[in-house]
Amino acid sequence: MEFDDYPAPAGKLSVHDKLGEIMARPQGKALVYRTLEQAEKHLTAQGKSMPKVSDVMLKMASGMRVTRIISMLGAAVPADAVKTLNAELNKIER
Repeated sequence: MEFDDYPAPAGKLSVHDKLGEIMARPQGKALVYRTLEQAEKHLTAQGKSMPKVSDVMLKMASGMRVTRIISMLGAAVPADAVKTLNAELNKIER
């Protein structure tokens, strides 16, 4: 998946930021958990399961950029979900 089409406005968060930077803001943390819930529902609808993502796992991934995490997940993350996630992140101040 290419990420050049996802804007990263100055002073706002985006999928180009590290997970820890996003989780450090209450709105960002809530968005991450909401996105994980949506991903689980999406996979369940396809008859697949998603492993439980614990707070420890999120902390371990905090130094990774969201784009890297999405790349590692591959086809499990639809492009439209990434677009929606980035648009929501773009509303959150740094």
